Amino acid sequence: MSCSAAITEREIKIASVLRPLGNGPLTREQALLAAQLLDVHWAHVYRLRRRFLAGPVTSSLAIHKTGRRAVHRLDPGVEAIVQIALHQWMPQQIHLAHPLLDLCNEVGQRCTDADLPQPSRNTVAERWALYCDEQQALLANDPKSQKAPGNFNVKSVLDIVQIDHTEADAVIIEPWCQR
Repeated sequence: MSCSAAITEREIKIASVLRPLGNGPLTREQALLAAQLLDVHWAHVYRLRRRFLAGPVTSSLAIHKTGRRAVHRLDPGVEAIVQIALHQWMPQQIHLAHPLLDLCNEVGQRCTDADLPQPSRNTVAERWALYCDEQQALLANDPKSQKAPGNFNVKSVLDIVQIDHTEADAVIIEPWCQR
């Protein structure tokens, strides 16, 4: 039995147990009975039922992989071009209206010039996201960037003095000048 056949049988079994329960509220006893039939925890029955009622077809019960996807492998020459574009060309570009599009065009042009296959836009976007994550990690570990702007290190009194020149209505009356 293949893996896809096992998944299909699982989906059919779950649907055959959930379909007779209807759309009304599900009691705990019903969930416990369904859990025994499906060999899952009773709380999982509520999650399966919510997915099934959202899209009442058997395929809505398919197992969905979560987490970060694997990075696509590229030809070493194409990978080198992408890395050069990210580390050398991209930092020099200050005002790009569409940075991802411009990066893809630059990588595509360099690959064409080197007679290599062009990577897809999604692959370039993945590499750019990884590059941005690396740059943020470097900034997070830099001691200079850990100090919030506008903070001062004061070691003694009057190290920093600020004067406010805001005009205010003030009347000063001294007792010695009154008559």
